[in-house]
Amino acid sequence: MKVKDSARKHLLDIYEKYGSKVAIETARASLTISKGGSEFKPQFNGEICETVLEIILKELCKKNSSWIYLKSVVLPDTETLSDFLTEIDFVLITESCIYCIECKSYAGDKTIINEGTVVLKNGKKRDVYKQDLLHLEVLGKLLHGFSKTPKYKIVFFNFSTGEVNDLRDHIWKEKFPLVNDSTFTTILENSKPVWDLVGLRRAAPKIEKFSKQNRDRHLAYVKSKHGGS
Repeated sequence: MKVKDSARKHLLDIYEKYGSKVAIETARASLTISKGGSEFKPQFNGEICETVLEIILKELCKKNSSWIYLKSVVLPDTETLSDFLTEIDFVLITESCIYCIECKSYAGDKTIINEGTVVLKNGKKRDVYKQDLLHLEVLGKLLHGFSKTPKYKIVFFNFSTGEVNDLRDHIWKEKFPLVNDSTFTTILENSKPVWDLVGLRRAAPKIEKFSKQNRDRHLAYVKSKHGGS
């Protein structure tokens, strides 16, 4: 078992035994572990971040039994003939809105500018907004037909070390909200139902199967390009 997969299993085991609060506290402490090289640590922290959100979504779906969440949804761009694939970290489906969520765990202090570009402590920039907007476009094509008035929201979930300085205009903070484990529920809407949850619940296993097939194809492609085994 890979180390990051082991970390996810460990946190989910803690969640099942002791609840979400203890699991998230354990996850936060895990972010400061210094073991691993420059390539390992970001992957490890990324898995920690995703597992924390998974725990939050599990809790929400327990309280709202009609809600659905999907993890690591790998989809093709259905309007092109290319082999382009995109992976959505999480999709939360409610009656009122579908949330397309991107998880990030960039270490250290960081600043958010423009629509949703993260400036890291080393000066490098990551356009998280553009990434999540692309995910939403692909997801929207897949879910076409499940609502006459579809409503989506793209979300930036942060679980990391360091401070975050969000310098964006108010309009972009609303369009692409930045949340963490304490504030995630503040962006959930409770407006009139617009989504066919019965139909989406039936479709969810098919979406997950389709995603797995795409993931397997994508991994095979990567291995062929890089000589992996």
